[in-house]
Amino acid sequence: MACAMYSTLVCAAYAWMLVSSAINGWAEDTCGTLGEGTTQLRAALDLDTSDPLTQYYIGATYCYTGQWGKSVRFLQKSLKTNPHQPNAMLHMGLSRGFFGEYEQAYECFDNAERMAAGEAASGPYSWYRGIVLGLENRYEEAIPIVAHVLEIMPRYATARVT
Repeated sequence: MACAMYSTLVCAAYAWMLVSSAINGWAEDTCGTLGEGTTQLRAALDLDTSDPLTQYYIGATYCYTGQWGKSVRFLQKSLKTNPHQPNAMLHMGLSRGFFGEYEQAYECFDNAERMAAGEAASGPYSWYRGIVLGLENRYEEAIPIVAHVLEIMPRYATARVT
């Protein structure tokens, strides 16, 4: 897909979808899919990135590719314009956790769960908290969370590997 002929939002969402599918084990060609995701991300960055949903997808893509500083910057922009995005807050928490900013990460998770209400019991909301607890070496708290995610999402490959 030649992103220049599409909107920035489409390019950013497509980049996130590709990278997400690669890291979750859903892509047949992980390296090729990650490469295409990176290409789409660059194409999105060459266009207008002022839309908060576009900023969310860019931030989430950066989060999943280990570029947490960039992730936080884009997610902060997104949340400044539209503060009621639980998924943006969730990814902000994950990025902050990888930075070692554990308290800020848990605050983000708490905020995301409040915003998402009924969705908060879903796998990703618990899963990201479990990841950060593991990063903080709080395994006794992390293991039951990851086990619960596997109960409700038994085919979630990333949680199974963890």
